[in-house]
This record gives sequence, structure tokens and C-alpha cells, in this order.
Amino acid sequence: MVVASEVEIRVEYYIGRSVMEVKTELENQGIVVVLNKLSFAGMSNSEIATVKTDTVMKTIPVAGSVYIQTENNEFIIEYYDSADQPVIQEETPPDDQEDEG
Repeated sequence: MVVASEVEIRVEYYIGRSVMEVKTELENQGIVVVLNKLSFAGMSNSEIATVKTDTVMKTIPVAGSVYIQTENNEFIIEYYDSADQPVIQEETPPDDQEDEG
């Protein structure tokens, strides 16, 4: 993407919003957006179950700061991709019943 002139924005609070909506909104303002997928590695089943996928988890720069789009700057959005979310395996409780008879 070639930036014709510098674009300056005050970064809004995007956490929790749709990644694609925010990306489109920023690109429409002339901002170069890079999507950074976060890893599910090392997460417990309960953590994986509560992760909100395809929503903004973090932005660089952070909300409230001023971002100036120059030729080399990139606005980074970090998120968990639903396509990468592991399937949670249900744990089956041990069979405590003894055979009677």
C-alpha cells in the first residue's frame, strides 16, 4: 500500500470489537493494518472455552494514543482466530461403579 500523505488518528478503544470491522474502518481512513493471530498453546480447556475469537484483544498502538500513518508504520491488531481454536475434549469421569454379583 502506498501512502499518499500522512494520516493522523487518535486511537479508539477497539478491544472486544470485530477484527474485520475494525480493520475495514482503519483501512478506510488510510491506515495500514496488520493482523496478528494469538496462540492457544498452553491454555487450559476452561481458558479456551472462554476466549472470544475474532475480536480485538489488543492494539499497538494502544487506545488514547495518537497514530500517524507514514510509509513504514503499521497498526497491529492482536486476536484469537476462530479457525485456530482447538476442539475441547470432554473429560469422562472414571467409572467408580463396581460390578455387583
